[in-house]
Amino acid sequence: SNTLFVKDREVYIKLDVNDILWMKAEGNYTHVESVNGKHLTRGNLKELLEKFKNHPFFRTHRSYAINLKQISSIQPQTVTIGGTEIPIAKESREELLSKINTL
Repeated sequence: SNTLFVKDREVYIKLDVNDILWMKAEGNYTHVESVNGKHLTRGNLKELLEKFKNHPFFRTHRSYAINLKQISSIQPQTVTIGGTEIPIAKESREELLSKINTL
């Protein structure tokens, strides 16, 4: 399925997976940035990525995962998505570059 409901405080919000720009781990919560706004949902980043395993998400860093289809540019240590720079761990850079070449 391309949609998922995330619980943001007391409200369940339907998100289209393609609209998600990036996700950031924040303790027991995950901050989800989408084209329609920001959401803070309970659960860690690893759990959320499990739900998206058939979609083009890539973990650039211990705390961040990005939607590969939303990348606007890749710098030496960051990737830009929707005007936000997301860090790339040194060991993730080569894999990221190999993945974008196949999109």
